[in-house]
Amino acid sequence: MQKILATSVKLGKKAVLIQGRPGVGKSFLALRLVMNHNARLISDDVTLLHSKGKQVYAEVIPEIAGKVEVRGVGILKLPYTTHVPVACVVQLVSNKIERMPHYKIITLAGIQIPLFTFNPNFVYNDLQVVAAVRFLQQKDGVC
Repeated sequence: MQKILATSVKLGKKAVLIQGRPGVGKSFLALRLVMNHNARLISDDVTLLHSKGKQVYAEVIPEIAGKVEVRGVGILKLPYTTHVPVACVVQLVSNKIERMPHYKIITLAGIQIPLFTFNPNFVYNDLQVVAAVRFLQQKDGVC
């Protein structure tokens, strides 16, 4: 079992891990995915990972299950799920992002996972996450 600093949601049948520095908007992006794209919260801020075979699974720490921090509002309780196979990692960085980059690969729990880099200030980054998952479905049958 590996603990990582990431907010995670289930989008379709797979998990998306959202990483970035504190305050960058990981929880807010997850909330937008839940409210606007039928995603389900897995975990906020910290996600447990474990691998089985060639798949990494995202799980919630029981103490924070169903809770997401919304800055300026407080702790919001949401329906959640756990033990979801991971599709990809989304890293939120304020650097200039290439227009047509190829995703990178990150190793988590001993398994290689696609890594996409998005700007947290882009107003439609929730759509970028949905598009990234669909891209993987079309390209590799990953999700």
